[in-house]
Amino acid sequence: MGLLAFIVGLILSVINDEILEYNDYYEVQVLFGTLVCILFEGLFGMIFNYDYQIWDYRNTFGSFFNNQLNLIFCGAWMLITAFGIPLLDWVQYKLKLAPKPYYRFWILETLKKH
Repeated sequence: MGLLAFIVGLILSVINDEILEYNDYYEVQVLFGTLVCILFEGLFGMIFNYDYQIWDYRNTFGSFFNNQLNLIFCGAWMLITAFGIPLLDWVQYKLKLAPKPYYRFWILETLKKH
């Protein structure tokens, strides 16, 4: 799982820098990142967890994708992504690899309009 977290962190960093625009909503970044995390957890599960020795969602509510994924843990990936994006941006900023992070929030902009 540590290897998976490292790989996902690298992928999220690349997605945030290369695929998504700097001006994209933070919620879009989190949702896109969460989908990447879920995809990789499913793939890693099929490859490394085929015998359910690393994690076992077989008897857990909300399991899917051959019991390699679980809705509760998908929510956990969303929280990890929500904290991971600003953390990775801050590290890049401190290492002078990226400009100061700036985030647009769809929910705040929508509430301001009404």
